[in-house]
Amino acid sequence: MGARALSRKFHGKHKAFPDPGGKELSLERDAKKRRPVFRAIEARAFRRTKGAAVSPGPGNLVFLQRSIRYGRAASQEQGIETPLKTSISVPAPVGAPARPLLARIASRLLLAAGLGASALAPPWGAKALDLSDRGALWQVVHKLCLPMHATLGLPLPCLAVDDKRGFVVIRAPGDATRIIIVPTDRLEGIESPSLLREDAPNFWAYAWDERERVASAAPRPLGWDDIGMAINSRHARTQDQMHIHVDCLDARLKKALAGAKLSTQRWSTLDLRPWGRYRAKRLPETGLERSPFKIVAEEIPGARSSMGLQTIAVAGVTGAQGERGFALLEQGAGGSAEELLDHQCRAERG
Repeated sequence: MGARALSRKFHGKHKAFPDPGGKELSLERDAKKRRPVFRAIEARAFRRTKGAAVSPGPGNLVFLQRSIRYGRAASQEQGIETPLKTSISVPAPVGAPARPLLARIASRLLLAAGLGASALAPPWGAKALDLSDRGALWQVVHKLCLPMHATLGLPLPCLAVDDKRGFVVIRAPGDATRIIIVPTDRLEGIESPSLLREDAPNFWAYAWDERERVASAAPRPLGWDDIGMAINSRHARTQDQMHIHVDCLDARLKKALAGAKLSTQRWSTLDLRPWGRYRAKRLPETGLERSPFKIVAEEIPGARSSMGLQTIAVAGVTGAQGERGFALLEQGAGGSAEELLDHQCRAERG
């Protein structure tokens, strides 16, 4: 069966699911009929188009298939049963044409799945979300994750939305293990002055608490000293919304840190090949109770007035007696500490 025929089959099965401009819709209705259709769509479209470019449109089967698969994976990771067994109300914009609720949600999921894609228009023809510029990450958080969480009670396309502590968790597109911690407030990056306020949220501690999402997706077992976090400098980042990367630590860095004798009292300079020189110090297991932003600003000469040039990494380390702690690494030359992470999560590096 071709893609067009399968698309007609899908839409024919779902004529009972109109989107009457904001009226209440039940997703529980005919759930048993929908599941086989989803499976058929996923299996056929994946076999036919694996690795192909996606051009979103009302009849594009790959667009719908990948969106459904992305949303299902994120929901399962959150322990959310799909399809939803509830009645929900999703108001459409004034004058919006009627479209199946599933198609509207799928359209929005695809927007987040392609952070590097060109600008895509929402399904009702409103102003496009521009996902090709440096504001793309903020658009995903502000215009997708938060509205979906508020309207449906789901974090999609994010993995999680933490209202109380003010951040979301996103699976980085194209990476199996890497997650990104993003504040729900507008903060441009490491240079944002509010990060140094005494009452500022400790996003590094929040990010470390989410590390199990990396471990659960890794191709190998990960220990405390296999995971790291990083934030890039203003000049090295691609997005102007503050975010912390959490992923597997590069095996070469893990080995270098295991042989380094770092002090908890003073900074040392490490020549970390192939990345260059980093300042480093050891933090105890409770060391993330104080934000690394503040530690760097207070302890590195001149850092407070030039935070945009700083790049910071935090790596889990284990001492000779098995005691846990962290290595705090800093470089003030406008670099990218994300280079210390391995997005392929390899056990060995040459």
